[in-house]
Amino acid sequence: MSVTPKNLPKRTRILVKDLLFQEKYQLTDTQVDIMSYIFNAFTWAMKIEGFMVLTSKKIIGDLPHIGEKTLSATLLELANKGLITRSLVTVAIWRNARVRGIKITSHGMEYNSSCYTPTHQAIVNAFQERIDELEAK
Repeated sequence: MSVTPKNLPKRTRILVKDLLFQEKYQLTDTQVDIMSYIFNAFTWAMKIEGFMVLTSKKIIGDLPHIGEKTLSATLLELANKGLITRSLVTVAIWRNARVRGIKITSHGMEYNSSCYTPTHQAIVNAFQERIDELEAK
């Protein structure tokens, strides 16, 4: 058995790029990286008033190839294209700190949607119905 190296990150950082989405909205690679990161943030980011709390320090820590100015310009461009909405939100547990909140719009929700087809969704729904039926028994 191999020994796990101790210098691995605490969580695996994976960016899944949707090339069809990139072509449709004419995004740069950096913009697609940020969009992918925002989608991954659904699983762990704190949500306040429907917005995900994403600080610049956290994003730059997870994506070290992106600088502060590039991040700000990228988020502004994604907002201008109608893919995300930005707002300042107050986080009460951080002594009422006001930080950036990001919400994905309906156009932004198309990201990676080409991977899911209606037939796959029908199969998932059938399995979910079967699970609900078994739990009821």
